[in-house]
Amino acid sequence: MSTTKDVAVGILSFLAGIGIGVLLAPKSGREIRADLGHSAKDALDVTLEATKEAANAAKEASNAALEAARKIPTTFKDIDFTGPDEKEIQSELFK
Repeated sequence: MSTTKDVAVGILSFLAGIGIGVLLAPKSGREIRADLGHSAKDALDVTLEATKEAANAAKEASNAALEAARKIPTTFKDIDFTGPDEKEIQSELFK
């Protein structure tokens, strides 16, 4: 979760820097548009990379959970999970 937050903060900081740079830079409209295009492509690249990392982390977590779930039947094979039936419960309650 912190990785997602870090990426979001990074992207917002990046966009804020672009905005400040556009406002303060003495460039022509054509140069500003070109810079914005490059910055947008860079932001897209960062976002795509973060998305891939998040997808890989989710896949690894899913595989780990699946493996743990597969071990449950053998781990608890000696435990009897069946409970008493209704008649047994009533007989114990009304002794």
